[in-house]
Amino acid sequence: MKNKFILIIFCLIYLVQCSNMGTVANTTAEKNTGNLIPYADYDSEGERIWGYLNEDSGEIVITAKYNHVNPFVGNYTTVMPNRWDTYIIDINEKRINVGQFDRAFFLAPESGKGAAVLLERKFQRKIFRFGGSFLGSSWSTGFYTEDYYKFRMINLVNGKTVIRNHVSYLSQCIENIGNYFLADKDLYQFLDNGNIICVAKNNIPLAAQILRGYFEQRGISAVVETSYRISINYRPYIREKFANPDFGKALQDLPSHFDMTYDKSEPFYREHTELLNAPLDISERKFLLHFTNEDPRGRVMGIYSESKGEWELPPWMEITDTETNITHTFYVTGIQKTNNPDIYGINITNAKIGWHRNVLVYGGYYSISKKEFMPNLYDEYPPRGGVILMMGGSTGRMINFPDFGTYYADFSRLK
Repeated sequence: MKNKFILIIFCLIYLVQCSNMGTVANTTAEKNTGNLIPYADYDSEGERIWGYLNEDSGEIVITAKYNHVNPFVGNYTTVMPNRWDTYIIDINEKRINVGQFDRAFFLAPESGKGAAVLLERKFQRKIFRFGGSFLGSSWSTGFYTEDYYKFRMINLVNGKTVIRNHVSYLSQCIENIGNYFLADKDLYQFLDNGNIICVAKNNIPLAAQILRGYFEQRGISAVVETSYRISINYRPYIREKFANPDFGKALQDLPSHFDMTYDKSEPFYREHTELLNAPLDISERKFLLHFTNEDPRGRVMGIYSESKGEWELPPWMEITDTETNITHTFYVTGIQKTNNPDIYGINITNAKIGWHRNVLVYGGYYSISKKEFMPNLYDEYPPRGGVILMMGGSTGRMINFPDFGTYYADFSRLK
């Protein structure tokens, strides 16, 4: 009888723990759907605090109360209610219990039907090392303290453990590939029901075969290269998608006072390994066109959509001075992508200001759809608190949070 009672208590505790993890796939409030981005407010002591709003509507979804936040990856993010603790929450602001961790790396499939988090814990251990020297460095014989890391991956949809106690630098060996992801030498797949399965365990030939079939099915001519690990070369796909461009209409549409000479072009697309929420497919042919004048430093640029046959962001810009009501012509000298495909960070100048880099260059975040600058966007939002978020790896397959983004900082402008 006593054993049965203990078993019942154990089962109840287990069920409570499972419920804390939660299954959020079917409980997302409709008002919270959409891309959530951080916004800043100030508390009663004048300290900056952060919350979230719907990027499309401007509606506040999570009120500002956190010491630090990060952008959402899929339906999840990390927040810091103070300077010491870090939590994982979903878009309903429900805290997800995943145990202790020092850093969290999020993965979300391109389909949006799933999410996982790679949790890192840092430990230290004593090792004995004999003295020696190498390349100008020397060390003595004795015990040393070294850092090491343990990783585990949790499926945030159903709370199941995907990878358990992996002792290595696993965070450096992960790459998102559409609805798949590589974790060191293992290939995993996000299923439409939210499950995550390992389709190739320490089997590089099988993983490469699966990925080649996946790319072929999607019409993506990427090259899957194999050695001791898998690497993916997207350059053939980029060359194919942007072959034989025609800029005749782009050059014809330049105004008569535009005295710059066309110099060169390059493909302009949202790289899925660098930008949050960027698709694997390239659906529109856009090019960055460069122009020069007689001054070697006089270089300007614009974004031309060959698919639509129009300038998305022309290399020139007419801006009217509200005080004098005089219109001035400016030139775009720099363009930076952001996590919003409609918004670019741009620099503008003209002959009066000068082309010198050490001269003040005007600019800001510019909305393509609204054809205006967005003065309520916050620049340079680096991660803090040891939390790194990602949608995919970089070309070196390192997990990096993009060092760019657009976030609301002026609370008075929000809805």
